[in-house]
Amino acid sequence: MRAVLRGLSARAIRSGPQLVLGLFVAAWALVFFRLGALRQDRFATFGFDLGIYDQATWLLAHGRSFMTMRGLDVFGHHGTFVLYVFAPFYWLGGGTRSLLAAQITSQVCGAVALYLLARDIIPSRLARWAGSGLAIVYLLHPTSGWLVWEYFHPDAFAIGPMLLAYWAARTKRWPLFWVNAAIALACKEDVALSLALLGVVLVVRGERRRGAGVAVGATGWYLFVTKLLLPWRSAYGAFYEQSFFPSELGSSTFAVAFHLLRHPGTAWKLMSDRGDRSYYWKLIAPVAVVIPFLAPDALLIGVPMVIVNVISVNSFTEDYRFHYSSLPLVAVSLATVEAVALAARHTRRNREAVTAGLVGALVVTALVTFHLWGIGPGARQYDDGFWPIHHGESIVDVLRGVNANADATDAARRAALRSVPGGASVTATYNLDAHLSHRPDIYEWPNPWIPTNWGDKNEHQRDPAGVEYLAVDRALLGSPGARDTNQQNQAELLAHLLSGEFRIVYDREGVLVARRVAAPACFRASAALAGSLGSHYRIGPQAIVEPPSTANVCPVR
Repeated sequence: MRAVLRGLSARAIRSGPQLVLGLFVAAWALVFFRLGALRQDRFATFGFDLGIYDQATWLLAHGRSFMTMRGLDVFGHHGTFVLYVFAPFYWLGGGTRSLLAAQITSQVCGAVALYLLARDIIPSRLARWAGSGLAIVYLLHPTSGWLVWEYFHPDAFAIGPMLLAYWAARTKRWPLFWVNAAIALACKEDVALSLALLGVVLVVRGERRRGAGVAVGATGWYLFVTKLLLPWRSAYGAFYEQSFFPSELGSSTFAVAFHLLRHPGTAWKLMSDRGDRSYYWKLIAPVAVVIPFLAPDALLIGVPMVIVNVISVNSFTEDYRFHYSSLPLVAVSLATVEAVALAARHTRRNREAVTAGLVGALVVTALVTFHLWGIGPGARQYDDGFWPIHHGESIVDVLRGVNANADATDAARRAALRSVPGGASVTATYNLDAHLSHRPDIYEWPNPWIPTNWGDKNEHQRDPAGVEYLAVDRALLGSPGARDTNQQNQAELLAHLLSGEFRIVYDREGVLVARRVAAPACFRASAALAGSLGSHYRIGPQAIVEPPSTANVCPVR
């Protein structure tokens, strides 16, 4: 009997961790896939960025590349060659759900990679259990769930390949490493910075030739994308290099890096203000704060993106919830596993107790911070309106697809979308355009009349005369009397378009679809609207009219 019990115990030690991790991963993937899909189904996603990547993938699948959702070529936006991987799904009728499933699969593969890494490098009989726990800690990290809330981004998709590449390098599975490193590089040029640092780490660890090759190759890829590809496919090169960093630091990533190296005082000031400290805290608190710092070489992989995020002039880059934190999450997760392995290696007595204690502490901090800052069921922010969950709906209802309190406005939106012919040129408000993006010409309202988030600097604007349909949710526009000038302009523009150029074909619950019935003509516009119209309009011959706050605006022909 004792032999049987020992056999069962040994089998539990071997297979129990995989079973626990498998069940947790399956539940996490199912819940977050359903919640993400719910955002799309109930019109809570945005054209920026889901509509951009959905149209980009559809265009590449059909041999095109200019995104009217963004006013840029796909490869003038980012080096997102990985979108070609999803093109076959779009040939088969796939769409946004394909992107969501791909990202969640990648994130789950990242959990598997962390389990394998822990299993292979932690010198303890509990290595498999530790790996299971550390993989769960990674999935519980608040950033992991928020990345699904964002729905899809190529840099979030890079998480799985990056973690698998690290595990392969750590265990000298080099063919697997090169495959995953190539996939990661194809996701976005930012990934090259982290891979270059991984190359440096490999050099320090004794893999001089391979490490140097990774560092040089990743740096070369970054230069190719930012200095050759983006300038070739867009008017101004890498748009974010001109708009993300303080102008006094330079106009390129490398110029900024050199400036910060020459002026460490400036670097310290930029990276240590109150907002930055909150960002750091929410990245490392889920892994017990200090533990990743025991393995600074692995943590180094995330340093480039952390620096970029905190010195940016845009506050959204230093927010743990958004895709800019994907690569820092990779580094923090890897450093946590390496730190537990290091502690186990340096413990001669009670190694299993130390390993179990560290992993247990990490699971506790992960659960606490998931509740405080996460977005899944059990988190404080779960019911705060981020997910489009109706009153009284439980997570069981969400998973079953039960919607007892169906929203009449959502039904109106679905009916409105059916009234827009496939392939027609259309402009739509930001909650509708990710549902209409499988076409060559889909604009986010008020484009192309009022250039908004178009191109690098509103260059190469499209002629509004080519727009055949409007799909507008009036709730997002305000009214002509709204205090916000942008809303005033949009409401005034819509009123003009519906007065003669377009005829309403659907109007219900504040959602309208209108079809073009006449060519653009001169119209009297307020000074604010006249000043915001794009390059396809000019002030007519009666520029100064009564009252003096209005002008005659005519399309350029």
